[in-house]
Amino acid sequence: MSNHDKAAIVFNSAVMALIESMGMHAENEQRRVTGASMAYVEDSFLKVITRHGLRNAHNFILEDK
Repeated sequence: MSNHDKAAIVFNSAVMALIESMGMHAENEQRRVTGASMAYVEDSFLKVITRHGLRNAHNFILEDK
């Protein structure tokens, strides 16, 4: 697999993580407006990064396999 292919995979994962995080943020904003407690805390957003395999994505692109 070429580095371009790997970069495309990471980019796709990043877009999915961004969309998920935007939904989480929107839910938190809705709850803020209504005075409810937040649905998602910092750890929730960090888990999105891990779940989408982005924590060491640069290593995946650069490794020579």
